[in-house]
Amino acid sequence: MRVRSDDELCLDDLMRRLWQEYGRPGRGLPERFIEREIEALLGESVEDYFARYIYGTEELPLAEWFADFGVGLRLRPAASLEDTGGHVEQPAKEARGQAVLGARLRERDGWVRVEQVFAGGAAARAGVTPGDLLVAIDGERCTLSNVDELLRRHALEGEAKLTLFRRDLLREVILPVLAAPRDTVDLYWLADQHLDERVCRRRDRWLASVRGV
Repeated sequence: MRVRSDDELCLDDLMRRLWQEYGRPGRGLPERFIEREIEALLGESVEDYFARYIYGTEELPLAEWFADFGVGLRLRPAASLEDTGGHVEQPAKEARGQAVLGARLRERDGWVRVEQVFAGGAAARAGVTPGDLLVAIDGERCTLSNVDELLRRHALEGEAKLTLFRRDLLREVILPVLAAPRDTVDLYWLADQHLDERVCRRRDRWLASVRGV
């Protein structure tokens, strides 16, 4: 809305309009009402946007949208399960991809328990499921701290033998050695000298609204 209105409108304007039209009088919300209210504010159609990104499955051009506000976005592999990305001063050089299990683990009663399996990851491809207890990788005992290290002894795109307990039955599965996906986001401020005046002005107005200035 900011970009389409040349910074005259923002989400706050839409929320106020929705409250006035529907919230205060306690009216029900008709189908596709948000789309129509946005069009009423902007004075132009947003049908293409909704068709592509809301009702459709087209990938969101997030890097482009963030750049419109003077914010850089970079996708990279996570360094660990605790690495959730976030704000950085400047994006560091991307490290070489390293093998990861593709699952969230937890230590319980001396066992490494699978809590969550990530779609498309190594664990999912091997048929690992939540609740499995990891015993060993290539015969060496798994601990919460050494799983990634045991995997990284193998070349990417290779295989490892994973031993686990499932419902008290010992099993062995073949685990593909896969690099972490580039799904962790770093956000950083783009340097003013690399931005045109309109983007700098938009960023200043956006930050002022967030701070309540």
